[in-house]
Amino acid sequence: MAARPLGSSVCLLALLCAVFPCALANDAGTGTNDALDDLLALVNRAVREAVDPISAELRSQRELLSDILGRLSSQDAQAESASARLDAVQAMFDSQTKSTNARLDSIQEAIESQFQLVTARLDSMQDALESQSLSVNARLDSTQKTLESQLQPVTSQLDSMQAELGSQFTSSNSSLRHLQSELDTALDSVTTGLDSVTTRLDSFTTGLDSITTGLDSVTTQLDSFGTRLEKLAEIQQNATTGPRDCSELPSGSPSGVYTLRLGHGRTNPVEAFCDMETDGGGWTVFQRREDILPREDFYRNWTEYKDGFGDLTGEFWWGLEKLWLLTGTPGRRYELRVDLGDFDGEKRYARYENFRISSEFDGYRITGGKYTGNSGDSMKYHFGQKFSTRDKDQDKYSGKNCAQLRESGWWFGSCHYVNLNGVHLSGENNDSNWRGVVWEAWRGYRYSLKNTEMKIRPQAAKVG
Repeated sequence: MAARPLGSSVCLLALLCAVFPCALANDAGTGTNDALDDLLALVNRAVREAVDPISAELRSQRELLSDILGRLSSQDAQAESASARLDAVQAMFDSQTKSTNARLDSIQEAIESQFQLVTARLDSMQDALESQSLSVNARLDSTQKTLESQLQPVTSQLDSMQAELGSQFTSSNSSLRHLQSELDTALDSVTTGLDSVTTRLDSFTTGLDSITTGLDSVTTQLDSFGTRLEKLAEIQQNATTGPRDCSELPSGSPSGVYTLRLGHGRTNPVEAFCDMETDGGGWTVFQRREDILPREDFYRNWTEYKDGFGDLTGEFWWGLEKLWLLTGTPGRRYELRVDLGDFDGEKRYARYENFRISSEFDGYRITGGKYTGNSGDSMKYHFGQKFSTRDKDQDKYSGKNCAQLRESGWWFGSCHYVNLNGVHLSGENNDSNWRGVVWEAWRGYRYSLKNTEMKIRPQAAKVG
């Protein structure tokens, strides 16, 4: 039921009083009173229905107002707290500002004091420098005057000497002209005598020509006899000390293992494989790779490459120390030959003049010269490089060890065009590290050769 406004309820009560005046003035009986009671009850109910919502709303408004007042009181308290904190901060800031200003004033006073001291010292130094400058200028002026006074007599002496030299030069020219005339007369006399001597020398030369022809014949016979003596001396020396390399073996010797004596004193007997067949023979072999089982492991350390390893009749490395002793022999220059073979039966070779290996102190550096052959010149890149192994990195690859990357020992740069001590990978391969037995100019990096042989002999030496 909708609540009536309060004004409407009051109007209704007034109307009822107007309609029932007698009932209100006179208590006219029980029926009338009952009706009036009902009416009053109705009026009371109407009034309550009108007043209760208003009271409820007033209570709600009062509660809302009380909440707002509470919140306002809380905000006032927070504002007072914030104001108090701001006052404290302001007081602290003022205190620090005063302290800072005081320190700045003290620092400024100290700086001004020091500045005054520095200024005073600079003024003193400036005065001292000006005094010294005046003294130096005075000394310079005195020195200049002294030099000028000393220079005058020297200049006079030079002028006098110049005049005297001019006089002597004139006299000398006259004497030289007289001597020239006398020399011309003497030269004419000598020329006449030389003509006579020349005639006599021509006759003497004819006799000498005849004597020279006879001497040439004797010289030819002596040269032949000397060659025979040298061969006999070499044979005698080899019989007592042994050959230095395979080129000193007797003509007709078969290929195989022989004992050589290396070094300057030739007192170190070592075994070596001699190739007495290829290109006139006389080759000392120092490296060989073959497609044979079991395969020799060429991923060795520094000491093993220095001393050598393997089987001289199979795969082997002769040794860097032996190569140095042999190629370092004074008065002997060696050539290098490299023989190569692939799995298709093709053969290639390369030859290099002036081959040499330096000492261990220099890293067994390799040296080589002019190339000839049909394999392509891949070794040129390696000449001048030191030898590297897995435990001794001497290559030029910064931060990397090529011997470890390629799993071999070699004269690496950064890293290689040739690696004949690489891993046997049997021809074409996809090895990303190029670890195979490689001669790049012939079969490229991704082909591992079947067999290789490196050998040396003295240049222009052939046994057969």
